[in-house]
Amino acid sequence: MPISDQNRAGRESAPARFLPEAMAGRESAPARFVTRLRALRPAARPLAALAACLALSGCLDTPGAPGGGAFRKVENGGGLGIFSSLRRPMGPVLVTAQAASGNVVIRGPEDYCIEGRSLKSDSKRTFALLARCDILSGGEMGSPVALALLTATVTPFDGELPDAQALARDMAALEVLEYLDRGEVRLLHLGQGGDALVRGADPRQWRAVFTLNGQAVTLAAYGPQDSSVAGLGGRSLLLAMARAIRAASPDGPANQELTAAAPALEDQTPGLGSTLNAPSMAEGEDPAAE
Repeated sequence: MPISDQNRAGRESAPARFLPEAMAGRESAPARFVTRLRALRPAARPLAALAACLALSGCLDTPGAPGGGAFRKVENGGGLGIFSSLRRPMGPVLVTAQAASGNVVIRGPEDYCIEGRSLKSDSKRTFALLARCDILSGGEMGSPVALALLTATVTPFDGELPDAQALARDMAALEVLEYLDRGEVRLLHLGQGGDALVRGADPRQWRAVFTLNGQAVTLAAYGPQDSSVAGLGGRSLLLAMARAIRAASPDGPANQELTAAAPALEDQTPGLGSTLNAPSMAEGEDPAAE
């Protein structure tokens, strides 16, 4: 059944089980990566660390991840099933969350909020999952924007940020469709993996990474089949999210280069709103120019 039909049918997605179970399975792969990273020569570690952050962003939502990763738990409700029912209690809906002792403040693009039960933090890592505020809050806050799941992971990083081309070489297994450097943000458009752990989602996904106050901030965006979020809209969302995080964090003023358009109205999933209140396109930016 198409993703939009399953959402309209209102099948229960068990959101109360989704996030706690998902978080429980995301530690084994990072532990193995740390072991491999320690074996590398020091000069190679920054690049390997960033490539791993990109691969592991979104609760290790890459093909073959142990335990199926975070998003397989939405399958009972169909594609992006976290949105298909709000009859069960969700965690608190947060606009911001502190990471790295307050050196980084996680914040989504306008009208995207943090699902509080997804927020996990220790001395080495902070993870958060974001979705539309109006869906998470049952309509009490936010306005309808593009249907998407976003993730943010914050980890310590000491080194120079490699360019997108260098990161793309290490992500070749996920079929890099596009890579680009936008200001201080590195972006990768991947052709695989988006549907491996979100049944009914588009296989294409976006990843981004930038550094802020001694931390690597890695982001991911997933959308429905053939949606703008899976295309140029996902890039725009991650750039807007990077801009929001920089603006909210200490010594991180908003970078005007990161302003970008939200996904177009015609790409919305029926019954789940539109982009009526989405941020407008930055002056002079042509979404078809890429």
